[in-house]
Amino acid sequence: MHASFHYYSCFRIILRLWKYLADAGGLFVMAGGGICMILSNFTTVKLYRDIPMPLFLLFPTLAILCPVFGLLGIKVGSQCYEISKTFKRAWSRHFLSRDRNLMMLNGKSVFTFWKRKVSTLVPAAFNMGINDTVFCKLERSTSPNYWYEILSHSISAILSIQV
Repeated sequence: MHASFHYYSCFRIILRLWKYLADAGGLFVMAGGGICMILSNFTTVKLYRDIPMPLFLLFPTLAILCPVFGLLGIKVGSQCYEISKTFKRAWSRHFLSRDRNLMMLNGKSVFTFWKRKVSTLVPAAFNMGINDTVFCKLERSTSPNYWYEILSHSISAILSIQV
């Protein structure tokens, strides 16, 4: 119990030290992957039958490979957030279910210390933004929203083509 709490605290410290770099990196990787995918979809439809087939196959391949990095970032970031929420919930249940008299250290109760310590924890989360401007938080609902935005922009770009 205390070891997992210690590791979680170390992880939070590391996350705070690298906060701005991780937030900006996530934003640029996901935005770059989304823009590359939208442009590749548009180019695939626009250049169909206008360029030779081996060169044409490059654009659908890019459309598939570009968002892989963004999706990996979403997956890791959202799992980190969900697992830290689970840890906090488990620690809260653990300390609230314990008997106060069992948590003694040198004759003094440490129950209130640990109860306050757990209640002040905030789940570890990766945000996407620059400096303190947060555009979105990586949680479970981020991936469907990301795909919705890519799909809607791809459809509007493809529908803008004059046939």
